[in-house]
Formats: sequence, C-alpha cells, structure tokens
Amino acid sequence: DPKLVAHVEKYEKIFQDRMQIPIGYSDVEFETRFSLVRTSEQNSSNFFADIIRIAYGTEVAIFNSGSIRSDCTFHNGPLRMGDLQKMLPFIDIVLKVEVTGEQLLQTLENGVSKYPIFEGRFPCVSGVRFAFDPKKEPMHRIDIGSVDILGRGKLKLDEKYQVAVKYYMVLGRDGYEALMNAKQLITVEEADDMTSMVRKFFELVNTAEFAEFIRVQEQKDKLMEGGKLTRPPLLRRTSTSLKRQALIAQFAPLISGATMVDDKRVISINPQVDGRIKIIE
Repeated sequence: DPKLVAHVEKYEKIFQDRMQIPIGYSDVEFETRFSLVRTSEQNSSNFFADIIRIAYGTEVAIFNSGSIRSDCTFHNGPLRMGDLQKMLPFIDIVLKVEVTGEQLLQTLENGVSKYPIFEGRFPCVSGVRFAFDPKKEPMHRIDIGSVDILGRGKLKLDEKYQVAVKYYMVLGRDGYEALMNAKQLITVEEADDMTSMVRKFFELVNTAEFAEFIRVQEQKDKLMEGGKLTRPPLLRRTSTSLKRQALIAQFAPLISGATMVDDKRVISINPQVDGRIKIIE
C-alpha cells in the first residue's frame, strides 16, 4: 500500500535520525565482545552497573552480562544513541531488592559458576569486589573473605543488603534462584529498564545543571589548592531539587570532562577495569 509505505518511511527516517544523536564521548575503547564481557570484568559492564546502582541508591548492583548484546569493541570517540541501542537493545527491567549476605554470596557464586564458558550469567557488578578460584567446584569458588561491600566492609551472611538487579534474575533465570525469594523494595510497575536508566544518565549529565555543578566543584578545588577556601564557592540560583542535586553529585565521578561532537557539547567518560572481579590463577 503506497500510503502505508510512505507512513513507515517517514517514521523510519525519524528513528534513524534519532539514532545518530550524540550522547557522549568515550576517551577509551568501550569493550563489549562476548568473549571478554562474559568471562571477565570489563569497562562497559562496570559503567552500566555503576549507573543502575547510583540511580536506585543501592549498595550493590548486579546484572547478567548477557544483557550486553553488541559483541564488538567501540573505539574511543563519539557515543551515539544508536550505539546505546546496539549495546542494550532489550527492555530489561531493573528491580531494587533486599537480600541477606548469604543470598548475595550465592548470587555471585552462580555468576561465576560456568566460567570459563562464555555464559551470559557472568556477573557485572558495582559496589562489591570479590575473587574466585575457577579450579574449585561450581558454587564453591568464592572465598567469603574476599567479598567486600562498598561502605560496609566484609560481607556478613546474616546482614541485609540493598541490591539493584534485573527482574529477569529475580525470576531465577540463568541459574539465579538465590534471588527468587528476595524482598522486592519496588514493584515491577514502578521499576525502570536498564536502557532507559543509561539514557537518562546521559540526559542528566549533559544538562546545564550538571555543567554548573562541575563549575562549582572546579572552583572549590582551585581555592582549596591555593589555601583560600574561606567560604563556599558561588552557586547560581537553580530550581534543581535536592534529590536531583544529590544524583548529579553521585554521577559526577563517572565523568572525565566534556567535548564537542557535531557542534554539540557532550560529556566525556573514561570507564576502567578496576579489580572488582579477580580470577585466582
């Protein structure tokens, strides 16, 4: 039908144009190859996990590496909306749950239980560090003494922890049965999906509000270096809510600077592998 073809072509062009919108700039190669992201910590998995942990205000974030579907290396340079859609094409709902230390340990154990097979269950984490020995039997590979929780110290099996995880995992998929009895702190209807959370991160940090926050921080650092910080740096009047200001402050460490892409100022990122998951050789 010629009318339907014209209608589809119109919206296909709108979609393709939107996919070319620059959302950021990566100072380093952004690694998403299956052979790496499904067997080891990578900068892409760290970056996405940090975003969902901060967005939900949890102590820990865990998602299965099978969520990242692009299977390629993005060279340093502009990041566009289409790149994000290629990396995270699914509507993966993320929940905020409460688990015991025992449940959290079993969740991490399951994540590394199939190593070195390229399994999508391999964990991508934020707020937690641990080491595992692949020579040991599955589900007994992690020494609990190696598990550190950001701000809480060593993992304690009987303590409670708030964790951001995918709804897919809470359903017990990919062997994550330990999460099936987790206490859900938000409902599925209230939850956001991972792709939207990352998109909203880029939208927030590319605002004038974020640029103002960075300006004030740089002014403060300069005054401190010169030993002249006698009063807080000037903050221009803003209607930003306290909650939004707090979110901006927490996202700031993920930003390395700003650059111009297609005559548009966008933030730069420099995600790194920082030893969250260590493999005992």
